[in-house]
Amino acid sequence: KAVNKASTGMYKYALRQTFCIETGDDPDKSPSQQQERAQPHADKPAQEPAAVDGSFDPTKDSKGKPFTEMAPGELAGHMTKYAAEVKAGDKHAAAKLAECKKVMASREAK
Repeated sequence: KAVNKASTGMYKYALRQTFCIETGDDPDKSPSQQQERAQPHADKPAQEPAAVDGSFDPTKDSKGKPFTEMAPGELAGHMTKYAAEVKAGDKHAAAKLAECKKVMASREAK
């Protein structure tokens, strides 16, 4: 029974880390007073980065490769990268991360 519980816990942990799934127990969600003073412009919304050629396609990576054509490992790597960019306030990364999650979900449904 202990081995099964440990395996299940390990599997859930791997999924949460790979797909950046929130568990709701984020200690950094509410900043301390010291952090608030260190970030005086935290209330300003982050500026949305402009696309290089003027177009933005959330279904493709920066090199133009569609997420639907990527291997699962490659797609997971992009998801990790976009999750970090979302935390930095990049709205384009949020759209790309959402698209990656849709592609992963559609593959799992098959």
